[in-house]
Amino acid sequence: MRSKAKQFGFLTPRSIAVVVILLAMLLIPLWWLSEKSEQTHAELAKEKAIAQGPANISTPQIATAAVNNPEAFGLTWGMQADDKLPPDAVMMGCHGQPRDTITQPHAESCNPYAGDSSCRLALPVLCFQQTGSNEGMPAGSLASTQPVAGFVIGSVAQANARCEKELGAGWRMAEHHDGGGWSLTAKRSAQLDPGLRHWVHINNQPGNCWNNKDKP
Repeated sequence: MRSKAKQFGFLTPRSIAVVVILLAMLLIPLWWLSEKSEQTHAELAKEKAIAQGPANISTPQIATAAVNNPEAFGLTWGMQADDKLPPDAVMMGCHGQPRDTITQPHAESCNPYAGDSSCRLALPVLCFQQTGSNEGMPAGSLASTQPVAGFVIGSVAQANARCEKELGAGWRMAEHHDGGGWSLTAKRSAQLDPGLRHWVHINNQPGNCWNNKDKP
């Protein structure tokens, strides 16, 4: 019976097992190469989309519809160096660094009268949580929101709401006069980004992005 199976070319169970193993050894690498190719194409497409996207817009969680005139300017502050400050304190002010966003300066620094940085820029809002006073000056903490294009902040109330949403109750947008004018020293929060300029508002001058709501 076994010789007759060989004569007519019938496969034995052992032969079938060998064929199955050989097919698996052939097909599995082909499947793996196909999956790898699709993954590579997906990664390349993602990198291409990022490279072609706009460089200076607000984060995806924030609406990008223009509320203010995108061609307007807003007031910004940066971190000012002060060796006399304790390690947990920071001074943010008009004359702080960096200054790379300032394209409409006043006296070579920030411009509270007409805004200094383009409202198209995505910068953090400087948020202040006042916890008391120290020698007549407010005491509290400073922190940053996620970057947001200035043209989508419609009012100081909206900026305050953004501070509360991201940082918690009691946080609001820092105002130009909070520290007596031009700068504010407070406790440095872990959420403060010292490497960026921040949107700050001024309550008695048209130096805010929302002072120019109408598009040109």
